[in-house]
Amino acid sequence: MDKPEAEEKKLIFDEHNAHSFINECGKVTQLIERFHWFGEPEKLPHEITCSHLIHYTENDFAQNIGFNNSDFFCFKTQKWDPFNKDNDHYFVWWAALVPDGWDKGINRENPELQKFFKKRFCNSPAFKGESLCGPIGFIVPWKNILEEYAKSREKKFSQIQLKTFGTFFYSREIMYAIIVCIENDIITYRDEDGNEKEFSSIGEETEAFRRTNNSNESFIWKLYSTNDWYPSGHTDRPNGTWDHLSFAFYFPNKNNTLNIPPNLCHIKTKTASERRPHSRAYFASRNSKEMEPDFEIVNKLIDKINQKANY
Repeated sequence: MDKPEAEEKKLIFDEHNAHSFINECGKVTQLIERFHWFGEPEKLPHEITCSHLIHYTENDFAQNIGFNNSDFFCFKTQKWDPFNKDNDHYFVWWAALVPDGWDKGINRENPELQKFFKKRFCNSPAFKGESLCGPIGFIVPWKNILEEYAKSREKKFSQIQLKTFGTFFYSREIMYAIIVCIENDIITYRDEDGNEKEFSSIGEETEAFRRTNNSNESFIWKLYSTNDWYPSGHTDRPNGTWDHLSFAFYFPNKNNTLNIPPNLCHIKTKTASERRPHSRAYFASRNSKEMEPDFEIVNKLIDKINQKANY
């Protein structure tokens, strides 16, 4: 994932709080209540244990990541304009990767609704849908990406901190974002009154994230909705939202890179959406060729992974 996926509708810095937005925003009165199942008490959130992150990108960007350095896959930092109007902070964006078979437990909880659940609630871009951020994905284990981040920053693993970036509301997506940084990094934002504040460190959990007993190996994604559908005949009015959990790896300089040994990576491909993220609006949309992974690039990436694995 290169950057957040769509045009912002609203954002709340330093807090994971979708509930307040759902209650306050009149435009989402048609939305299914995220915290219940059609008005019936439901065991929400669904807790999914994740052990990997994924970074989707365009074909040409994937080639740059893979082959600008002979020893590493190098992920360049990007300045995110909605956040960085007053501060030069740079991030490399990754997303939680849902493990295979994640929905079996949820189906067991609601066997009578299994068919409906499959049709309506397992189809968001975070799970099965098209990729808005490009057709080629790099997958890295949680523990390994933290270790390589510390090395890329020339710091110790024990110095890594997680901070609550915020809750970002798009037309249908609700993205919970977490900053991965090093202790003593000064990362600030301006509140509604224009006061400069630092982001808060995460304790045990937030509305969307919880540490596990072995937090170096995995984490819990607290999931409320995977729903991304419209009422019949209303393509302009969504009747549901879908959740997204993202991690922004912070770097102090735009020339910094997150360097990952290829043997720690796996490659995943899927069809990208025709419409690019708003963060790349100057490209407007993808043509049919750009929507599909370039398998010449994919095969070269896999060859590099295999070569490093056998080295």
